Formats: sequence, structure tokens, C-alpha cells
Amino acid sequence: MPDFTINAGLFSIKIRHEEIVALKRRFDRNPIYGGPCMILSRDTGLALDAGPDDKVGGHNVLWSAHAGPWQQWRLRQVGDEVEIVSESSGLRLTTMARGSEWGEVWLHNKLNHDWSRRWRLKPTDDRVAFLIENAASGFALDAGEQAENGRDPHLWHAHWPPWQQWIIVRLPLT
Repeated sequence: MPDFTINAGLFSIKIRHEEIVALKRRFDRNPIYGGPCMILSRDTGLALDAGPDDKVGGHNVLWSAHAGPWQQWRLRQVGDEVEIVSESSGLRLTTMARGSEWGEVWLHNKLNHDWSRRWRLKPTDDRVAFLIENAASGFALDAGEQAENGRDPHLWHAHWPPWQQWIIVRLPLT
């Protein structure tokens, strides 16, 4: 596409091809993939937080939303599933809930794509939020019925209450 000029009487605006491509890319992006997102509990508004000292084996917490680096996550597609990667450390949200009644979640840096760090995003009926389900166990990321700052999220049988629903918000200008 060539550059073009808009003449408006007393002034004219020249738009270069590169500017058009940049604008198109900004508005055509998938809203949750590619850039950093926050993952917020629909029930309380608390954010999934890796913690400022995130490290391998570190447990995630729920915390008041502030969009700091440890509350930023990237969703990376792996087939029909996603990995949830901490923007601050590059570590993945991981679980070992397979075959148990419930499970914990923490950060890990495994290099292979295995079941412990693969998740399915299942939209709610109103398409505002998602159930975040471990691909192997079918257990859902759960904030807990009485979530508060500092509480660890966990995995529990998926039954779709508000504390198992997560709003994924892409941070602006990313």
C-alpha cells in the first residue's frame, strides 16, 4: 500500500504506509495473547500475584490489583491449551493436582511442555470471565470463597462459582 495524503483545505495530512500498518496491528491484536495481562478474581477483584521475590517453587498469592511486574502474566498458546507465564520471572504457573482431591499452584521453570503447566480457558456464559482449568486434572484455579490479600489460590473441582472465575485483562499499550 503506498503512502497517501489527505487534503483538507488549509492543511494536508500525509500518512505513510508504515504508520497504517502500525495502527492496523494495534487494533487487530488478540486481546489476551501476546502482551502482559492481569488475572483478576471475578469474586473479589484480587489479582493473581507471583510476589516480588518470585522464584522456582514460590507460591502465588492473591493481592490487591496494582499491575506491578509480579501481577503481569503472558498467556502462551500450546495447541488448544495455554501456559501462564510470570512476566517478572519467566516462570510458569504449575500444579501437581493430578489424581488428588485438590491441588496447589506455584511457579516453576520446566522446559518441557507437560501436563502440570498446561491450562484450558473456558469462558463463562456471559463471556466476561474464564474458568482456568488444569488440562490434565480438570481442576479449576480457585481463589477461595473468602479470598483476601496474601491468600494462596489453589485448585479445586470445577463447579463455576464466582471465586473460580477469572477476568483476564490485557494491559493497555502493550
